Amino acid sequence: MKYGQLTLLDALARHARVKLVALSIGGNDMGFQQVILSCVAAFGRPPIIASTCRKGSATQRRLSDKALATVGDKVQAAIERIDATMRAAGYADGDWQMVVQGYPMPLRAPLRYPETYKGRFATGGCPFYDSDLEWIGSRIPALNQALRAATERAARSTGRPIAFMDLENAFAGRELCSKSASFVDELPEGPARTVDAERVAMVRVGKGFAGAESIHPNALGQLALQACLQQAWSGGVARSGSCAAPVDWSQVDAAGRPLMRFTPA
Repeated sequence: MKYGQLTLLDALARHARVKLVALSIGGNDMGFQQVILSCVAAFGRPPIIASTCRKGSATQRRLSDKALATVGDKVQAAIERIDATMRAAGYADGDWQMVVQGYPMPLRAPLRYPETYKGRFATGGCPFYDSDLEWIGSRIPALNQALRAATERAARSTGRPIAFMDLENAFAGRELCSKSASFVDELPEGPARTVDAERVAMVRVGKGFAGAESIHPNALGQLALQACLQQAWSGGVARSGSCAAPVDWSQVDAAGRPLMRFTPA
């Protein structure tokens, strides 16, 4: 039996003392997976019928200002439902805090592989045209702004402070197929992987691979996001701000998390 996340939060809140709720939301409402699939399909077409996904009406619609505004409305409603759930579980405003997380940039053009099927599909797992990546990259800030605005509206409607963490540059230089990163599977575990590996999962197809994992933070990426959240909740107080890639990826804390750069808003 499957339960919704609010139901699970309610059960947890009633049986433990929840101090922080970290919310990552909006990608599914935007149809991120469908956008990625359409771009991968466009890249895989034979040259005679090649076309970029950014020209597709469905993709344009999903990433339009109107669509992102709708995403923001849904996110605001979700935040308000979380607040109501915690209140129903007996929590007062000062008993817990919330951090809403934005989205990191997963790829940036130009990539280190040539714009060919062998280079980007078979080898790098980043089957996208540069022009599509540049266009999607221009929409990520718009998505994050919609999430930030939704957070601010929800803070006003619920009467409680809610922090927003900007993660847009968290993987800078270690995006999938970045020219300054290396393919994670080709690096041995240890310092080399910690320093040089991509922080985003490649596109994999075929048996044994879950398509939904593609273009999401990999294990190293999750460690970076953990480090960001740890800083946003410094001293048990949730703070808004931006979290950027470290100056030196080789510098990690005792838990193996990179020393991300957090700038309070």
